Amino acid sequence: MSFDFNKKLEEKVRQDLAHIINYELSDPRLGMVSVTRVELLQQCQFGTVYYSVLGDEKERRKVQAALEHARGHIQGKLGKRLTTRHTPKLTFSFDPGLGQSIRISALFNQLEEERAEAEASAQAQAELADGEESQDE
Repeated sequence: MSFDFNKKLEEKVRQDLAHIINYELSDPRLGMVSVTRVELLQQCQFGTVYYSVLGDEKERRKVQAALEHARGHIQGKLGKRLTTRHTPKLTFSFDPGLGQSIRISALFNQLEEERAEAEASAQAQAELADGEESQDE
């Protein structure tokens, strides 16, 4: 299987799985799951689905259990959408990347706010010092 074809197929599978998981399953444990990427191996016989979910470790475990429980159902729905010889046997793996990106973004925002506050404070002190010098004259 060519590299380009495999990447396109992985993207199609990712999109299909995201739709199946978020709109076609009714398990309340799932909440809002982001399918971040899919890796297909051995001519699409096996696939690892990387997902992310906002929340704590307890929430991640609930989502993992729900995905494992619905694996056969998800594979069946995916198989009806694919035109490949095999429907991949799926495994689900938590991808911490989205949560880390959100935390990093929040840290950058916090640093920017602190920098802006420090600049405003320095400017106010400079204006106050200029005002005192002009009164001394």
